[in-house]
Amino acid sequence: MDMVREGHGEAAVVLAHGYGYGMDEWGGFFVVLSEELVRSGFSVYRFNFRQTTLTDEIRQLEEAVQQAKKSHSTVFLVGMSTGGLVAALEKEPVSFRVLISPVVDAAKTFERLVETGHGASGKWMADAEQYSIGGKKLNKCAMFYGTNDKYITAEEFESVGCDKILLDGWGHGPETKAQMREISGLVVKRLELL
Repeated sequence: MDMVREGHGEAAVVLAHGYGYGMDEWGGFFVVLSEELVRSGFSVYRFNFRQTTLTDEIRQLEEAVQQAKKSHSTVFLVGMSTGGLVAALEKEPVSFRVLISPVVDAAKTFERLVETGHGASGKWMADAEQYSIGGKKLNKCAMFYGTNDKYITAEEFESVGCDKILLDGWGHGPETKAQMREISGLVVKRLELL
C-alpha cells in the first residue's frame, strides 16, 4: 500500500477519504487537515483506497492502521463520508475515531449518489447493501455532520450512537477553505483532549 506519512509526533492519525476522491480529499481538505494535525504534534498517514468495494476498503484501512501501529502506540482514525463509514466499521483497535459526514447506510446513500449523477458500479452497489452504522452505538467516537447534507438525512445521523457535533448550515463536509480550516481546528481540539 502506498502511504504518505507527514510529521513525527508520538500519536498517529490515519485519514480515510470518501468515495471518488483520493488521499487529498475533495478540494484538498485532507491536505489542510494534515497540516493542522502536524502543527499540533501528530503524525499523519494518508493513502488512496483502491476503490473496488467497501469490503476491500475496510481491509485496506486495517492495513493502514497496522502500518501506523508499527511506529505509534496511539492511533486515531479520521474518516470523511464513505471513509467515515469505513473508519466506523474497521475492526483494528484504535484510540478514537472521528467521522466527518459519514455515510450511515451505504446502499441508501449510493442510490442517492446515482440519482445525482455520481457513478457507482453494480459490484460496489451490491457490496454496499451489507454496510450500515444506523442504530448502532459506536464507542470512542465523535461525529461531525451538517444540517444541509443532501446525501444523508439528519435522522440517519441521529440514529448513530456517538458524540455528535452539528455544523449548522454545512452540507456534506467542508465546501470552502475557511470551512476546511474550521473543521480541522475542531478535529485537532477533539483529539488533543484524549
